[in-house]
Amino acid sequence: MRSYYIETYGCTLNKTDSALIEERLRSAGYIGVDSIDKADIIIINTCTVRLDTEERMLRRIKELCIEGKKLIVTGCLASAQPAFVKSECKGAIVLDNMSISLIHLYLNGGFNFQLGEKALAEKALNPVIHREGPILSVPLADGCLDNCSYCITKLARPNLLSRKPDKVIEKLRETVSSLPYEVVEVQLTGQDLAVYGYDIVKKPLLPSLLESILSIDYGGKLLKIRLGMMTPNWFKVIMNDIVEIMKNDQRVYRFLHLPVQSGDDRVLRLMRRRYSVSEFKQMIEFIRREIEDVQIATDIIVGHPGEDELAFQKTLELLQELRIERVHIAQYTPRPHTLSARMKQLTYGERKRRSLLINKIYEEIGYEWHSKLVGRRVKAYLVERFRWKGQHYIVGRTDNYVSIVVKNATDKQLGKIADVCIDEATFYDVRGYLC
Repeated sequence: MRSYYIETYGCTLNKTDSALIEERLRSAGYIGVDSIDKADIIIINTCTVRLDTEERMLRRIKELCIEGKKLIVTGCLASAQPAFVKSECKGAIVLDNMSISLIHLYLNGGFNFQLGEKALAEKALNPVIHREGPILSVPLADGCLDNCSYCITKLARPNLLSRKPDKVIEKLRETVSSLPYEVVEVQLTGQDLAVYGYDIVKKPLLPSLLESILSIDYGGKLLKIRLGMMTPNWFKVIMNDIVEIMKNDQRVYRFLHLPVQSGDDRVLRLMRRRYSVSEFKQMIEFIRREIEDVQIATDIIVGHPGEDELAFQKTLELLQELRIERVHIAQYTPRPHTLSARMKQLTYGERKRRSLLINKIYEEIGYEWHSKLVGRRVKAYLVERFRWKGQHYIVGRTDNYVSIVVKNATDKQLGKIADVCIDEATFYDVRGYLC
């Protein structure tokens, strides 16, 4: 029987795309193996969001090419920069993100470019859920409705492609019912979750989909739903509906990820972000006023072209003023074929200096929030297993999605609710023991 080995890098969408690839290959008679040596076919699902990531992907493609086996390269690097892939491995099959549902046809020689529409329909009508223990990653859409000047992902996933709501619900119900856990974390994901549905009915469908998911009986299992990233300008359209759902149903984590990217309006315009700093502040103030103990996450790009010292200081001031709990900080790197790459660039040394400064502020704020939990007994949903320094740990979540490393939990507690006594805090998480 033919066998395949797959490596996946990057975001949750890539993980769900790999799950779709594996589903298609298994249905075509292939079996998955855990090492390159056992495989007839090697698949690498790539990321290209940053320059250092791209360089790592290209090195790995070259290493896999040397194996002399059939190599399929997919993901965002393959979609946005296929020539780079071919430069490292001329014999590689390059498969873009939209065509992966037809990977079995590529391997069997039955693919032609007239099947492109069928590939899109396959993705929209047959959503695939990626599962890691009690955590389900449910992709609601590829693509977005914006055109940010720094973003290469727009080339890799150029158009919004929403999964049909009835198909999402059907797949979710089927998957949850098959799991042995008391608690299941459902991560609703997409490049911009707030625009889900606009390509189907020209309006946002996230609030109605969320209500439908919450109306279903899952055989006594408790769902804890985490909403993925939403761009502030599109989130504003559905903000009142999402806030009401979050306030009134504890099955939705009190957590929102709203990427501001900069604290300076001029830089936001250079980035082609369609909101102002003032609008972002108003959103955060409204959310915190309406939802008790909500956790906010945001993203910051440091050193984007046009960010002078004053603009950078405004970003620092924004973080200090809003005291945002979780911040994903990315040092800007120019990406090919983007408008920002053609602008005058800051030096690497200056971008590095600013990254260190803003990271220090974020770590202080994160520790400030998490240290408030030390000495407390909290309810935790034990949904994640991870390995660190040779040891396995179970990680729980609070109702507002703070991660808790539970030092004395075992796999027997995975997928259960437990009381945890917190005795330690870092800027990133808290730690404790089963009480």
